[in-house]
Amino acid sequence: MNGSSGPVGAFGTTLSKLALLGALAFLPSCGGGGGGGVDVTPPSTNLRYVLGPPRAGVAPLTVEAGESKFTLSSNPPAIELPSIRGTYDTATLDATIDDNAVLPILWADTATPTDNPLFGNLEVVASKPFRWSDANDPTSGEFLITSRDGFFPGKIRAGVSTAGGAGVRTGYDSANDGIYEQEASETWGSFYGLWEDDTKPLFQRVASFVFYTREAIFSVMELSMETVNTIEDHRAELQAAGSDNAIQVDCDALPGAPNQPGSFSIAWTDVNGNGVIDHDLSGAGKHDTFTFMIDQCWIDDPTDPEDLLLDGVIRIAYYEPSVQWGPVFENLVITLTRNNKVVYASPVTVNGGFSLLIPGY
Repeated sequence: MNGSSGPVGAFGTTLSKLALLGALAFLPSCGGGGGGGVDVTPPSTNLRYVLGPPRAGVAPLTVEAGESKFTLSSNPPAIELPSIRGTYDTATLDATIDDNAVLPILWADTATPTDNPLFGNLEVVASKPFRWSDANDPTSGEFLITSRDGFFPGKIRAGVSTAGGAGVRTGYDSANDGIYEQEASETWGSFYGLWEDDTKPLFQRVASFVFYTREAIFSVMELSMETVNTIEDHRAELQAAGSDNAIQVDCDALPGAPNQPGSFSIAWTDVNGNGVIDHDLSGAGKHDTFTFMIDQCWIDDPTDPEDLLLDGVIRIAYYEPSVQWGPVFENLVITLTRNNKVVYASPVTVNGGFSLLIPGY
């Protein structure tokens, strides 16, 4: 879902690598063997997901980097709050977003890091379904974008185009009458960083930022998936340690960096008190929770010159194995390294959370 999909420069590369958390990256293995003539069909790796607002008491997701910040707002009035729905294949990394002409996939409050206006509060509808193949750019899909706070009138259309080379076709219908009086085409390479160029028309910049927002959301979603993979990888150690007793995991040493090698700890809170990480609820109807304390954790992939350095906290506010969980980020700072050196212009800071339902994961 990430790969080349991102703004240009170190900032975008950091976002596109958010899910590559090194030691935390243990995707579930699927498959099966047969014996004695018995046909064993492996479980499907193509899973349905729903990414929605966090449960009560948790701040919405905020991602800040470079010259921008966005928050997934859930301000009423609304019968049903925005949610992103589609499929995710754990084997191929192919992904989709369902189309829905009525229910928005997100509301995004956009600003600069100093809280000056950027593009206002955006409402985004997937008017045509999106599809990504592995880590490539989308091969189909269309967004319709409107302003919830009057930052611009009418609506903006941004869709995948294959005419004349792969890219994006954007249009602006200022009167909301179905007539797009301004249109433009961009290749993927020029489109992703276009929102930063204040010489470009507003409708193109807004469309570019929405695609960036989508990628950042999916990257953090994948990061939460890797986090629960790590819970499962350390399940026996966590249960042996017991409730609220953290286990420690060492990371690699970043050459020349202070406080290295870093590490992370995981503490499991056995909310239902049965001594097992499972689906059981407590008497108050709560699932088990987890806390990751990440201290300058760097994981070196010798096959890739670019790696990530992480520092901060990830909490899983509720965890129902293989079904759903609620990630919460607390000042999680993600910094890109290239050739074992920190790229100082690249940090991304993530706060707040969301809910993720993905049965079978």
